[in-house]
Amino acid sequence: ISYDNFDTVHIMAGQNGEYYVQLEHNIMRLVQMSKTLGGHASIKVEPKLGELYVKCYSDTWCRAKVINDCPLTVFYIDYGNSEKVDKKDLHPVPEEHKRLPGMALKIKLAEGTSDSYLNMGFSVTLSVKAVEKLTDGTFIVQIKGEKYEMSKHCESAYPAGVYSDKERNAKHVLGLVKDNDSGVWINVQNVMSSECLTGSLSLQTKSADYVSMLDISELLRKIEPNRSYKPVVGDLVTVRAGTIWCRGYVMLLTEEDISVALVDYGKTILVKEKNITPLPPRYHTYPVRQAVRVILKTSLETKAGMIGNEIHLTNVKKVDNYLKCTFGDYGEAEIIAWRPLIEEAGLRVFPLSNNSLVFLTAFHTPRSVYLQPAKKTEATKLSELLQDMTFYATKADPLKRKPLCGELLCVKYHEDGHFYRAQVFRKADEDTYKVNFVDFGNTEIVSVNDMKLLPDTFKKVPCFAVKVGLKDVFAHNFNPQAMSYINKLTLSEKTLLLMYEDSLSEVTLSEQDGKILNTYLVELMESSLKTLEMPTFEHIKKLHPFTGEDVTYESWPPNSRINLLVLGVQDFRTVLALDQKSNLLKHLFTYLTPKITEYCEENKQKGYNPRPNEVILAKYKEEDEKEINWYRAICIKSMRSSSYVLFIDYGNCGELSHSDIRSMPPAFMDSPAALKRCSVYGLIDSLSNDMKDKAKHMLEQFSGEAVVIEDNENGNSTLWIPSLYSKLQAIGFPRVDPPPGI
Repeated sequence: ISYDNFDTVHIMAGQNGEYYVQLEHNIMRLVQMSKTLGGHASIKVEPKLGELYVKCYSDTWCRAKVINDCPLTVFYIDYGNSEKVDKKDLHPVPEEHKRLPGMALKIKLAEGTSDSYLNMGFSVTLSVKAVEKLTDGTFIVQIKGEKYEMSKHCESAYPAGVYSDKERNAKHVLGLVKDNDSGVWINVQNVMSSECLTGSLSLQTKSADYVSMLDISELLRKIEPNRSYKPVVGDLVTVRAGTIWCRGYVMLLTEEDISVALVDYGKTILVKEKNITPLPPRYHTYPVRQAVRVILKTSLETKAGMIGNEIHLTNVKKVDNYLKCTFGDYGEAEIIAWRPLIEEAGLRVFPLSNNSLVFLTAFHTPRSVYLQPAKKTEATKLSELLQDMTFYATKADPLKRKPLCGELLCVKYHEDGHFYRAQVFRKADEDTYKVNFVDFGNTEIVSVNDMKLLPDTFKKVPCFAVKVGLKDVFAHNFNPQAMSYINKLTLSEKTLLLMYEDSLSEVTLSEQDGKILNTYLVELMESSLKTLEMPTFEHIKKLHPFTGEDVTYESWPPNSRINLLVLGVQDFRTVLALDQKSNLLKHLFTYLTPKITEYCEENKQKGYNPRPNEVILAKYKEEDEKEINWYRAICIKSMRSSSYVLFIDYGNCGELSHSDIRSMPPAFMDSPAALKRCSVYGLIDSLSNDMKDKAKHMLEQFSGEAVVIEDNENGNSTLWIPSLYSKLQAIGFPRVDPPPGI
């Protein structure tokens, strides 16, 4: 049962708010299975405790597990009920149905669910979302439309964050909000988890202490820059962030950038020293600070489209230093003053200088390789840190809430059972998250049960693993030969010589005997773009299906400019698009597509019936073209003899016969997808339907420059599109200002 979206389930058995249910998309699968379960009905068995058999129940063949031998009792693993039986009614399970897990899922309604749901009958449908999974496999679920009390994953469990000492006396806009105030809005600037957002709170009510964000920027623009100013951590400053001016305080100084917490936006940004100047004392406490953190009672169904959205607050109630309210259409929430976590400033790393010695500790792609300094001083510091972490982990309690994306935690590494510092990348599945172990560079999927809070003293120690990119290694992924070579190099713990000119994104590594790592990798990989090992049909039959979560996507660095081409429009602010300047496109069009087509035309598969969300190969032919090609696609909906698919590299979709579909071999999953799901910043929920239709029509025809605000591993991005906003404003849209830093 999904933790992020509501699933439709059918009640099979149970009462008092605890039920066995079937996921709706499994119902037809169960019906089809029951037709063939009775194949061995003529064969008698001698039942054994814990074994699986077949029994006819109400004219339907069912799988039944023996749970008691005196009296003989079975549990129907696909329905959830049990009964006493006679052994003559039990028969062997056909081989093809033995290993399939039971389809009945046990749920328990979350505390606060209405009493009307406590005694639901057979086949009643519910729309539910999991909030917790118990050790016995039971899912605690919330029902769509029900209102629940604040989740146990509430703000009190989150780290308090940090202030500049000079910031503590500043007043906050929350102090101006009144009960049932109808003029309160929040502009979302960051999504830290499906329950936690940050942004700026604005008022329509007039107040001497409140100034709008636009007017704050105009006030700060008039400040005379201090060219001799040298910032210090904790200083209150004025920052030029793209086209706007902001207030903030210095959180972190590095050789290249300064990390500043923006006290009116609820986010941190990196700026150059030339764009920062001291904040005059008259603006230290005036106007009121506007940055807030939003804690939602009900998790977001999707994070897409949230950044840049403006949400109207209703049912506002003041409680001490925070607000309780209804957060637009997203349910009840608490609003508190924002303070950034230490790690929101960006993680510090031990510096690597040109011509220094390093260890290679982790490798993901040629643009994502991790090195550790080989100096004895750093090795000693790392050893001391690991000893302190081990001592801390033995006493610390497990994390009692869901982690925030970007948060630095104490996390168990399963290979050795020890705890290390790790940064949360994203939610993976149910209660697991993808994390990066910041002192080594390796990533792993980890349960929230294996996470502990990390004290600020540990967060302040620079990370020992430094991310670099390999110069002149242009492939998007390492091929098996290159992976084997680098793996041996990593395990050998050889010292390497690091050389670079301008940036750590373009480094050269060499071994002590003079062998240049970059050159050797290019030699190993030079054929990988032009040749792919063709899987055999016998191999294909053994493959595990790939799902949408297995797809990797091209990376768009935040603040980079791309040449956006929209290939599909999903709604008024969400498009399927790619970067026309991407080097990946040549590889996809010139090498990958012909290889996929060759494979599909030569293998012996006559067709394939995919499951929803499965990645597949599918045939496509333009009406005016003679040539037929095969492409990568994902199954959106599977039917009896056809499936509705989306081509993940091109954006088009359609219904295809199963004879025009093939299963996906691993060789074609290595290349990232160029097509991404993009949300357009500033197109907000409160636009009228007419305006939404106009925005959608304008996006359908769009091609031009866009600036990346946020880019996620799952292929979702948020974009600022400068040329679009002037056109929209010309036809009556409200003004949209860029986010800080753009």
